Amino acid sequence: MSLDQRAVSAATICAICWGVPPVGVAPRAASRFIRSGSFSARLNAALILATRQLAVPAPVLVVADVAIAGRRGDALILLRHALASGADPVPIVAAFASKLRTMAKISGARGGSGQLAQQFGLAPWQVDRARRDLQGWDDRGLGRCITLLAETDAAIKGAGRDPVFVLERLVGVISTRGLS
Repeated sequence: MSLDQRAVSAATICAICWGVPPVGVAPRAASRFIRSGSFSARLNAALILATRQLAVPAPVLVVADVAIAGRRGDALILLRHALASGADPVPIVAAFASKLRTMAKISGARGGSGQLAQQFGLAPWQVDRARRDLQGWDDRGLGRCITLLAETDAAIKGAGRDPVFVLERLVGVISTRGLS
């Protein structure tokens, strides 16, 4: 994304989040936003605020991506927002299952993206994404998360009393890469 595209996106987000009219003030706010030290952190926070204000449900794959990246607080906010806007817990667990399953497949595999993609029935970009997601993970933590995922799946399908609690616990464990 070019700097101009980032400025337009940031201006739009500023307008949505802070009620700043998009003409005049927003470009200046956007340029300050971009020049600040942590653009991605501020952008993520702005996107979370924007989805709250627009009552747009958080995509369930985003919840999984943010948790796997180790951003527990953001993942919990997105999870609670998704649930509050009507998302069912089952697809949320399915999104985590899909991501963790792909990470487990790629975890010990050697070879190029194309070769592994063909071997595991994935697209090359999925292999590259799983490799990036696996940075900082070990086999033990991945195994613990997969085990907890199975328990969470059973709990939200009737074996447990509080699906929100088990989902939040899953997000917490995944965001610490299975170490907590």
